[in-house]
Amino acid sequence: MVRGKQLIILGNGFDLACGLKSSYTNFFNYSISKILKYNSSEDEISKMMKGDDHTFDLKVGDLKHGYKLKEINSNVKDYSVTFWDLYFLIRKVCVHTHLADNHILAWNDVESNIYYVLHLFSKSEKLSRYELSEPDKTIFDFIKSVLESEDFREYDGLPCDYLFDQLKIFEENFSKYIRNKVQSNDNYLTNATKKLVKLKDNNLTSRRVLSFNYSINKKDLSENLDSKLIDEKRYQRRKDLLNSIDQWRNIHGIAKEGYPSKEIIFGIDSDIVNKNRYKDEREYEKELQFTKTYRVAYNTDPSNQFIVSKDIKLITFYGHSLSSADYSYFESIFDVLDIYNSDVVLQFYIGTYQSNFIQHNNPHFDHEKFEQLFTKLSKRNNLLKRNAITNVYDLLRSYGETLNNNHGDNILHK
Repeated sequence: MVRGKQLIILGNGFDLACGLKSSYTNFFNYSISKILKYNSSEDEISKMMKGDDHTFDLKVGDLKHGYKLKEINSNVKDYSVTFWDLYFLIRKVCVHTHLADNHILAWNDVESNIYYVLHLFSKSEKLSRYELSEPDKTIFDFIKSVLESEDFREYDGLPCDYLFDQLKIFEENFSKYIRNKVQSNDNYLTNATKKLVKLKDNNLTSRRVLSFNYSINKKDLSENLDSKLIDEKRYQRRKDLLNSIDQWRNIHGIAKEGYPSKEIIFGIDSDIVNKNRYKDEREYEKELQFTKTYRVAYNTDPSNQFIVSKDIKLITFYGHSLSSADYSYFESIFDVLDIYNSDVVLQFYIGTYQSNFIQHNNPHFDHEKFEQLFTKLSKRNNLLKRNAITNVYDLLRSYGETLNNNHGDNILHK
């Protein structure tokens, strides 16, 4: 056994692989159904969620002509509807907006949409509706209705303050959703422990976990470990794993009531907030509060600082999209470990689709259907692998460009 640590970095793909419906899409479908339930039938909601009912666009389209948040909240039970809920509802049902660089802005990409909204709000007085594409006009009309609403007047014309307060309520809604999903899933904690046992490198003495998920921490897994429910060998493997974890941090908060640093955060990458772009420093400071770096620093409990020690020999990524919004975190880790000049190993895991078809000598086994499914899954898995490699390449190239001698391309070869 080599003296050294393994750093395990967990993304949402880890929770999904463990059976937890924790994606933004899962949450949005839940929140949108809550909003629509007060004036829509179950059948209408079901069709809309599946994308089958295009006539429903007209009903949702009414939102952009009158921002009536208080009225909607008076009808919706067990959920605090926010600006962000209505924004994502319109995005999902009505539009497929494109950014200026022609990259598709996915309706469920939280970080990119926050940035998009901030800038559309800041430019709303200068923009002419006729300069916009048809999809952008829908969002523009909605934002105009917000600026003219009774809710917004209370903020003395400060969009960032209003959007930030609404974002914090939106985050608490997501936190409640995750708590409910964890509590109602009997297998999730066990599945998470089993998955971590498989990720554990037995050649290294200890490990640290940096989780981008909001769901669980080491304490949850330890409390779930029961020697009476499993055989002695499996119990010991799981106990050894947990004992070897000397630090665990949920970098964006954890969905627990009354827990230190419990507030979960959504945010944008600090690298795209450039102070030189703003004429008014107050405008820069208002937007800065939406960055992940600012909010992590603001929410961090001093007793829960995560330490990237130089004895880390292996970095294991599991289920992380490697989004550019998180590059700042990874670059700071790479800097501390000097990955270009050291022997630190980077390890990336991705999930793939599997078939549940099992023949078992079944005389009614449909070979043709199996071949079709196998071909479909193979194509999807090949696409997943290509995308994963592209994401790794983009991350390392971006990091290489921050080094003195610009090692953007050759860092991958290393």
